[in-house]
Order: sequence, then structure tokens, then C-alpha cells
Amino acid sequence: MSCSVDAKSQLTQFEQLPNELMLDIFSRIKIEYLHDAFWGLNLRFNVLFQSTKRLSFKFHDYIKDQRIKLYGSFVNELVIDTFKSCDLQLFPNVKKLTILNTDSNDLNKINPEILPSLTHLTISLGSTFTAPTQLIEDIFSNKFPSIEYANLGQLARYDSYLWLIVPSLRFISVGLTRVHVMSDILMTCPNLNHLQLHILETTQTDSIPTSPITYPLRRLTIWSDTRQLTLNTINSYLSIVPNVQHLYLQTVYKASLVKLADNLIHKLKDLSRFDCHIKTNTFIDDTDDILNSLSQVHTCFTRIKCIEQDEEEKQYRFFFVQINLFRDKNKPRLILIKI
Repeated sequence: MSCSVDAKSQLTQFEQLPNELMLDIFSRIKIEYLHDAFWGLNLRFNVLFQSTKRLSFKFHDYIKDQRIKLYGSFVNELVIDTFKSCDLQLFPNVKKLTILNTDSNDLNKINPEILPSLTHLTISLGSTFTAPTQLIEDIFSNKFPSIEYANLGQLARYDSYLWLIVPSLRFISVGLTRVHVMSDILMTCPNLNHLQLHILETTQTDSIPTSPITYPLRRLTIWSDTRQLTLNTINSYLSIVPNVQHLYLQTVYKASLVKLADNLIHKLKDLSRFDCHIKTNTFIDDTDDILNSLSQVHTCFTRIKCIEQDEEEKQYRFFFVQINLFRDKNKPRLILIKI
């Protein structure tokens, strides 16, 4: 007995897809195309369009403001990659703002009146960029009540006595110009999970003043481009965060790595994960001997590997831990500059 099936009866029309699948599809389409294709077709598509959690938009040189007015209020993830002025008032519901290039005047427009729902702010304008004073004051005075993630550049000019408690912040990345910036941030952000400190060539080398106050930070990143960090300098940062469990260290280091590891374990009693990218030009000890000695200090150092490279007619060793940057595409991820 044969049975024939009408091929047309097996086809599923787009409108028959469940809402969950449509939302997933909508999140993968550029908002300008999504708006042109689906907005206004019927009430269901309008509701789904408005319910899509990740409607991202990249503002660039060829964007016209008249077009943005049609869908700007629906954008919740905005990337600015142009020196063309961007009217942020067209995006009142943005939660995640990333700035790769911008007109300097646009930075002064980032304020809680225009972006009241901001949760993530990333300003990637190079290590010499200094965040505007008013923006720093607004963030650390809790005027962005929902902000959780802030990558800000240098904090060169600010008055910490104007700061208030900011309970929402979970991640902060700053270029460290003065060492006491670290304690100012930790005092202001009691729920901070991860602090990233970029040590600049101009960063003061004075130690953090001795204080009985410590902070419950669990994850710390300390990194420099070409500047050498000494053991005393590293210890000064660790002295006020003795509860760190996850440490990333990226620097040029000329002393014994084994002594450094031993020091870290004594300073950070709860340390369970250590990631690094450390450049050294010392070849006194055999590489395998160093790696074996590191693994004997603590299990968190067993993942360290080493490669040798020539740079400018000099030979260097790089001790590093391979990090998977793509474990979760939905979470903000830290991408460090390789020395």
C-alpha cells in the first residue's frame, strides 16, 4: 500500500513559527532591516519586535538620522564607530553602549537624562583616553542606577568626595593614573566582582597607604603594556584585596617567577585561579624547571605554559595561560592586549 504526501502540506509558513523561534531570528537581523520587513504588518509582529531583547545597531558614517527616527527608540545595544556626531537622544532605551570612535563632544552627551536605562558602557578609545570628569561623577554618584559594567579609560581628574555608594556595578576597567584610585573605586562599589587595572607608563609607583580596611573583591586583573611591575608594586595592589580568588597578571617581569608565585599564594589565601601573560628576558633557569617549580607551589599555576620568541634581536620568554574568550557570547568578555 503506497502513501503519497503532498509536499505543500508539509511546508511551514513563517507566521506559524512559535514566538520563541521568531524572537531568536529577530535578534540575528539588523534592526534597520527588521523594521523595514516586519514593523506594521500586524499586531503580533509589532509586539515581537518590541519584545526582542537584543536589538543592536551600529552607528557609522552612512547612517541617516531620518531613518534612525523610525526605529531608534527600540535599540537596546548601540555601537558608535564613527567621528560623525551621534544624537543619543534618538536612542532613549539603550542599555549597552560601546564607543569605538566618536566625536569628542558626543562623550559629554552620555548622561542619565538621555540614557536612563544604561547597564553597560564600554569606551574603547585607546590607553591615552581620559574619561570626561562629568561622566565619571555621574557614574560614581549612582546617577546611572542600573549600570553594571563600565570600561572607562583613564580616571585622571575626579573628586572622590563627591562619590556615593554604587551598588549596581559589578565590573570596572580603568587606566590607573594614581594608585589610590583603586581604593576609591572599591570603597564606592561594594558589590564589585571584577576590577581591571591598566597600569600606564605614567601611573604613580607609590604604594597604597597602609590601611586596616580591606575589600571583598573576588576577581582582579592587573596588566601593563611595556612597563615592568615589581613585586612591591604588585603587593601594594593585593594588600587591600586579600580575598581575591581569580587573578590575571600581564606585565614585564625580571625577577624569579617562582618567588612571585609563592608570594601570591601567601598574599591571597583564597586564590584558586591564576591567568597570566608575563614577558621575561632572563634565562638563568631551564624553562621546564621553572614550570615544574611553579606547579609545586600551588595547583593554580599548573596551567602555565611557556614559549620563546625573538624581538628586536633579543630573546624573550613568555609565560602564559591560554584563555577561552568565547565561552559565552552573551556575557561581556575581557580582551587584553598582548605585550
